[in-house]
Amino acid sequence: MISDIRYGGKLTSDGQWSERFNVRWNPLLGLGIKQLLKKTSGSFDCPRDAFVAGAVHVAMAEGLADSIAGLDAGTIGSRVGGDMAFVAITGTGFFPIPDVYYQFNARRVDKIKDDIREAIEDDTKERKEDDRPAAWHEDKVGDAVYFWKDGAADGAGSFSLATFRTVVFFEEPDDKDAQNRLIIAET
Repeated sequence: MISDIRYGGKLTSDGQWSERFNVRWNPLLGLGIKQLLKKTSGSFDCPRDAFVAGAVHVAMAEGLADSIAGLDAGTIGSRVGGDMAFVAITGTGFFPIPDVYYQFNARRVDKIKDDIREAIEDDTKERKEDDRPAAWHEDKVGDAVYFWKDGAADGAGSFSLATFRTVVFFEEPDDKDAQNRLIIAET
């Protein structure tokens, strides 16, 4: 796929050091990437103290939110568009591991919540048959519903410095014409 990686460094006219990497690949791969990645059609919120933030429109991203959240394919599905933003901010745990937030514009939020509840119910039944604790949970903060997955529910398999918890929640816009936002946090 990648045919050549070259490093280039030089002094600029004002005496500063400038360096870059040039990556060359098959032109068909470049065409495929251009077809997959498009301009975003909306804006996203980004905290000022983010380490890194980005927004991208991924064509054919129907199962991306499901995959990131760790849900079965089709649970969220096409009710989120191809626009996605990601943000990494300072984590709140003992170790300095960042928290990562993914944002999607969402349609039919009530249907997404119902489908997540159904997926949780199916997963919990399957786990109960195997004598394992439930991994997914539903809670509320005020009127806002959120879902979270306990990463430790699968038991200790090896030594790990951190266990990530997936949290899925929704943000309603202040503007009635704007879309709801689905946020998936890895914290």
